Amino acid sequence: MNLLIFGCGYVAQYLLPHAHATGWTTVGTHRKALGHAADNASAMQQGLLHRTVVFDGVHPIAADVLAEAEAILVSVPPATTGTAEDRDPVLQAHHDLLQQASNLRWLGYISSTSVYGDRGGDWVDETSPIAPQSPPGIARARAEAEWQTFAQERNLPLFVFRSAGIYGPGRNMLERLAAGHSAPAHKPGCFVSRIHVDDFVAALLAALCAPSAAGVYNLADDEPTPTADVASFAAQLLGLSAVDGSRPTSLIALHTLTPHTSLGENRRVRNSALKALLGHDLRYPSYREGFSSLLKNLKQSS
Repeated sequence: MNLLIFGCGYVAQYLLPHAHATGWTTVGTHRKALGHAADNASAMQQGLLHRTVVFDGVHPIAADVLAEAEAILVSVPPATTGTAEDRDPVLQAHHDLLQQASNLRWLGYISSTSVYGDRGGDWVDETSPIAPQSPPGIARARAEAEWQTFAQERNLPLFVFRSAGIYGPGRNMLERLAAGHSAPAHKPGCFVSRIHVDDFVAALLAALCAPSAAGVYNLADDEPTPTADVASFAAQLLGLSAVDGSRPTSLIALHTLTPHTSLGENRRVRNSALKALLGHDLRYPSYREGFSSLLKNLKQSS
């Protein structure tokens, strides 16, 4: 089948080999012709990416690309100005073309757990009412609604993946600390949910193979944890005696964390639906297993 990925970025790097191995022909979009050129060339040389096209967020891509697509995965974020003008750029540019895409059989939209807003550390699941407070959360919630309306109009299965913070090779606190950088800004006692990119990709692959399971899924691991605790664990793995992440960063005052960003929002995200979709537990149920695996890769590459 033909899979069109709007926003061929970090997750797509890990999705493409598995999609190719299971028979998918993939087309990916990038914002600029030169953007991610090295990744594009590498993927195309390996036969993982059939074609790349430019989507600048405003002008639609070629109609023939949409006409051939049987599955569409959207990871392009909406604008986050915090105004009513924020709309999903893919739908805004392609609504009429998508209405005419007769081969389309599957839709996937990568959203964010920021749609839940601040819950004071309480647990949320897919049945929890969304209550976004930050501009990113509000924009994501609006985009989700737009895609749900479109899917209903076309009678298509829609998967909404509400993603926690994604980490993996090249994007993790181990490499950040090992390079001498400080831990990310955090609010003391604030729970943060995260997921390893391998488990994220496993969820996408499972969903592509099971359109009847369409719905909303939280993509998060089993153990929401304050950033300071994660930073301390990473420091221990690296043999560091201390890390800046053990205290609030002085670079960003805590009072600036909201409403301008969702960084200070405190919630714990359940993943029971994700495990049901996968049919098994996560490969990396917490940051401990994930970081331990990443440390091996880090040592091998050094």
